[in-house]
Amino acid sequence: MSQNITIAGASYTDVPALAVPKTGGGTASFTDVTDTTAAASDVASGKYFYTAAGVKTEGTASGGGGTPSLQDKTVSYTPSETAQTDSVTKDSGYDGLGTVTVQVGAISSTYVGSGITQRASIDMSASGATVTAPAGYYASDGTKTISSGTATGPASISSSGATLSTGSGTLIMTKNVSVTPSVTAGYIASGTAGTTAITMQATATLQAATTYHPSTSDQTINASRWLTGAQTIKAVTTSNLTADNIKSGVIVKIGDSTDDDCVASVTGTYSGGGGSVSVDTKTTTASNYPTSLSFGSMKGEPKMFVCRLNTGVSSSGSTTYYYIVEVAAAGTTCHGNVFRIGSNRQVNNVTSGYSFSYSGTTLTITSSAASRSASPGAFYSGSYELIYVY
Repeated sequence: MSQNITIAGASYTDVPALAVPKTGGGTASFTDVTDTTAAASDVASGKYFYTAAGVKTEGTASGGGGTPSLQDKTVSYTPSETAQTDSVTKDSGYDGLGTVTVQVGAISSTYVGSGITQRASIDMSASGATVTAPAGYYASDGTKTISSGTATGPASISSSGATLSTGSGTLIMTKNVSVTPSVTAGYIASGTAGTTAITMQATATLQAATTYHPSTSDQTINASRWLTGAQTIKAVTTSNLTADNIKSGVIVKIGDSTDDDCVASVTGTYSGGGGSVSVDTKTTTASNYPTSLSFGSMKGEPKMFVCRLNTGVSSSGSTTYYYIVEVAAAGTTCHGNVFRIGSNRQVNNVTSGYSFSYSGTTLTITSSAASRSASPGAFYSGSYELIYVY
């Protein structure tokens, strides 16, 4: 601490220490100790210090002022599900603790906690369609195998051979059943433990719903089958099975030759086809020089035909026009004759440019020309006759 002092009438401020000459030579130092706060108990025994009043005082504290003696210590604990509290103290002969090492034992890899049972697939059970997984911890996925199919519960089970019956001795089915549910690894909150396997021995085979389509071969549902679904035998359907589509005197049957197995039997009445052909004629009138001409209400699709103009052609002037006077076809080949009028009148044979189509009962003959002004021409405005074989 510093003090303000006066020497020989001179004032000095904040003087922490004072050095004055000694009689015998040298200097003596005087330091302000008024800010000392130590007590005898703070200073080691045999050591001295000056109090705030400037009094030299011997310390009384034990232990000396050297390096303390510290103890390194290791303590071990067993793991527990409850909190553990403990105090670590130095042994006698040491001033205090140095490094303290705390060791807690490892928990077993199979430990899942008190009150929680470790489970596996063997603990799972099945009853009918119900699979039960008991409460506990599953370290891996739990499984049980169940075969496909549905087994209906019997009214009773006889003591001999574990035969399943309705109660009146009638056999229901025979089925070996093994159970396979799946449980994801982890904790199951509730359930019922059980290890009983389910095995049922019987003699019938399950058969699910099946559809049978008509065939030229016999189809058999085997004996000793327990039908779990409807067995459907598809109906035989017919199309265009009419008398007028069948040659006269010919009988067409659907099914076996015997009457009991015959689904349908039709006797033909058609007399136009077969070894002979039929011929018919149609007429129509063209207007405004069309490039196509149609004949309706025909009795059948033509195998060949001839279409010809039934009226005369008259024209004056020198303008050139092309009028179709005849078109014939056999199979898909179509040709005709066109009458050219104008300054040079003549009939030309046309081998291309005509086509025909048949739809329903109507035949349509078409020219590729856009109008009567170009070959192969247009139909003249008049009457046309069609002679056709069908």
